[in-house]
Amino acid sequence: MSTPRDQDWVAVQEYGTDFEADILRDRLDDAGIPAVVFSQRDHAHSLNVGTISSVKVMVRWEDVEAAQALIEDIEPVSDEELTAAALAARHPDTDEAAGRMADEEDSEA
Repeated sequence: MSTPRDQDWVAVQEYGTDFEADILRDRLDDAGIPAVVFSQRDHAHSLNVGTISSVKVMVRWEDVEAAQALIEDIEPVSDEELTAAALAARHPDTDEAAGRMADEEDSEA
């Protein structure tokens, strides 16, 4: 009997935003630990309510201990990192207003 592919992965961290999960996934990948982000957020409505907004960072079972050790050693994600990730993730055609706001913030700094 074969094991379903999703059972080969386990959540090592859970967040309320995609940006936080993406940053951890990138840190794990940089450390040589393959990771994926599994999001249950309703992106159409930007809901952040309980488990329907769960965003999980998942690694393979054999990488759980290494991932947990890395997570314990990293600094919490700063507001600056979250802002940079959010701005980098925006689509230039659909988030034109967000881009103008970011440009205004940069010019004020």
